[in-house]
Amino acid sequence: MKVFVSEKCIACHRCYLYYPEVFEKDDGGYAKPRITDDIDRTYEDMAVDAIETCPVGAISCNCE
Repeated sequence: MKVFVSEKCIACHRCYLYYPEVFEKDDGGYAKPRITDDIDRTYEDMAVDAIETCPVGAISCNCE
């Protein structure tokens, strides 16, 4: 699973505060994936939760 953050991100901080293993903030405070390749299966549930709870739907994945 690969995670993506779109330009819709409003820098609410939710994803990288709750899931720092998967997300981090860029210099502007917006979210970005910490891992640019496929994430470890251990973190897939975290990524799915972040996708489902993002207030603006800025997070997505290449989920199957």
